[in-house]
Amino acid sequence: MAHGTPMVVAPVSEEILLSRLKEFKAASVGERTFGPSWVNDLGVACIVLVAHDRALPAQIRRERECTLAAWRWNGTPAAALMMTVVAKGHERPYGRWIDNATSPVVAALRREGRFYLTVASLDGSHSGWMEAHLYSGSDHQKPDTTAWDYLWTFEVPGIPCSKLGERFDILRRDRYPEGTEPIPLWPAPSDAWVELAYGRRPWDNCLQARDRARGAWAHQHHHIRGRAAGMIQTIFERQTLDGIAPVIGADGTWLPKLHKAEITGILESAPAVRRWLTAMAGPNPCAKAAYDACYEILNDAPAMYLVVSRLIFLLNESEDYQLVYAASHTIEAVLLDERVTDWGARRPWLENVGHGLRLRSEPIELTAPLDDIREYWRSGLDIGELLDSGPRLAPHDFPAPLRGICEALQTVKLDGTVDEAEATISRLLVEAQAARQWSIPWGARVEISFGPFVAMRIFEKDGEFACHFLDPEDRYYLTSIGLTGSEPTINTKQVFSMLGAGDPLTNEHAEMTLKLIAAAVVRDFVVVEDRTAVFSARNFRKRIRGRDVRTLIYLPRVRYDRLTTEGFAQITGEGQAKGRVKHHVVAHFRKSDNPTTEQLFLAKRYGINVPEGFTFVRGHDRGGVADAARVHIYRSRSASRMIFTEIAAAPSGSRPAWFDFEKDCLVALEKRGMKVIHQAANRDGDGGVDLYAVDADGSPCVVQCKCWAAHRKVGPDVVRELAGAIQLTGNGSSTTAKGILITTSSFTPGAVEAAVALGYELIDGQRFTKLITD
Repeated sequence: MAHGTPMVVAPVSEEILLSRLKEFKAASVGERTFGPSWVNDLGVACIVLVAHDRALPAQIRRERECTLAAWRWNGTPAAALMMTVVAKGHERPYGRWIDNATSPVVAALRREGRFYLTVASLDGSHSGWMEAHLYSGSDHQKPDTTAWDYLWTFEVPGIPCSKLGERFDILRRDRYPEGTEPIPLWPAPSDAWVELAYGRRPWDNCLQARDRARGAWAHQHHHIRGRAAGMIQTIFERQTLDGIAPVIGADGTWLPKLHKAEITGILESAPAVRRWLTAMAGPNPCAKAAYDACYEILNDAPAMYLVVSRLIFLLNESEDYQLVYAASHTIEAVLLDERVTDWGARRPWLENVGHGLRLRSEPIELTAPLDDIREYWRSGLDIGELLDSGPRLAPHDFPAPLRGICEALQTVKLDGTVDEAEATISRLLVEAQAARQWSIPWGARVEISFGPFVAMRIFEKDGEFACHFLDPEDRYYLTSIGLTGSEPTINTKQVFSMLGAGDPLTNEHAEMTLKLIAAAVVRDFVVVEDRTAVFSARNFRKRIRGRDVRTLIYLPRVRYDRLTTEGFAQITGEGQAKGRVKHHVVAHFRKSDNPTTEQLFLAKRYGINVPEGFTFVRGHDRGGVADAARVHIYRSRSASRMIFTEIAAAPSGSRPAWFDFEKDCLVALEKRGMKVIHQAANRDGDGGVDLYAVDADGSPCVVQCKCWAAHRKVGPDVVRELAGAIQLTGNGSSTTAKGILITTSSFTPGAVEAAVALGYELIDGQRFTKLITD
């Protein structure tokens, strides 16, 4: 216990106290527990307990004394210390303060046996400063540190489920008996949050959703930090107990012959990587040193690129899996560091900046379901999933629970073999790579129905596709497709066919099925000439995790209960397009403000609403019988028709406007004698599309297109965006590409000025209408 009485002179001024309280203005109950604290010039700890209302500071001020109870929680290496104000009649939440027992403030408290404190509310009112002395029992008139000293006799936790003197087993889940000394683990600032949100403490009912979310982050940081340290311990044990030589010399030299030249080159170009490998697998392995070196790498874009693009692959090739796991767990632990995640409030991602991976972060929704937040910190930090993930993930996006996916796909079976499925996937992607002519709008949503998934959302960046399979809660499962290399690639997370007792087995049939679906949808998007025979859209409004999903892009209804890998090879190359179902469009109003003929034409063609005023659209019928005699070339057939056996008609509704816009941009340029290669997509989400083209004289052109409403003018930022695309495209080339901007609206004076300065051609809605109608 501690007892405080008023001080004559406050250790800091009211102004300083208010400034230190300012950062807690919007804090949650748990966040306020980490109130301001510091060590003054006299070496005495100063602590501010942040109350949740004015009543507690006022009560203490009236009583002119306060009593505090202290606990030391030894669930983590930091053994967090908590102090709670004991006030008669005051209801929870009490005034509390917590800090790691390894902090300078706690060290000063232990050294002096006394401290200064005040209990303050967020409006600035406080109890007045008091000097508190430690005591034991009920006599607070006589300072006594006996009970306090007893707190520091408890054992310091180490790596969970470990025992000093015994081999570390990463698969062990049971703790050793009480009194067993664990393998040491260094303390971390996040440890205090582990104790605060443990779930079985007196203050648990006072915590808010944000506090529990931070606790989930801290728990995973503690867990994976222990696994990283444990794997480095196994390397230490194999060297000291088994006599296996280190793979890194004391001077940082890579010793094995396998990949010696390649790894030596990496170590010479990135000193932080050398320090990291030496700390993990040198003569004296040290988990804390490896963690610190890895944090340095994570903030060094070229070094991180070398680790991800080359080193991890080479380590896997060496089959030193203890080192591979030590490296991967250390990277994951550092990605959870409070300096990266802002104490669990932000998700890390890696931005590809060309021979460099820059560490970035985006906020996450701390009020989301706690199970989703736990699942993200458990499974969402795979390096492959972090690459360029920032722009495609909103704060409310979380991964689908892997256990649920595995259970839902337990019985999935291909009609053919896994090898046949891989061959079919390869053929689909090779065709998508060789024959692509369209883009995929950023975040396009495709309805599917397979296992736990109801839809897929697709994001493209420079020929790399992130396909998010979505469950009914809009939680994602990532499958990645790449069409930029010499050979296309596709990757997905492992799905297991057995959970629980025993080692889980990979469910290859389920993985191949997901890859087949993703490859078919991407291939259809970028290759099919008449996409209205494959896709359609309807207005749809649904609230998911705080956002409106207004439009769904549909794949023709497919039942995925019978999957065949033979269908692709059996296709003859001929097929017939299905017409749209006949339906009635009711009369409605459309906004208008004396639009030009061209604007009316473009609004009608692409479904763009002109905001000022209204125009009336009479009721009418749409759709009709298809032209059964029309035959399309091989590429126009849907890939889904090739690999899935049962298909129904697509739902009724108007086709997406950007289908027409893409094709019209292509046609307009071809009428000018340009050869168009359609290979890019942007992230507008409004029908924008980029084209690469070659002029009649062979000069390259980069064309940026904006399908915007008439009132939304294209500004100079879009011109600068085009300049960046041209620079990227012309990297390493002696010829600078021309720039063309096409829009359905018009340009601001600033855009015109910027385009003239750069020599770019501008085509507004009026000129565009003339190009596609002449």
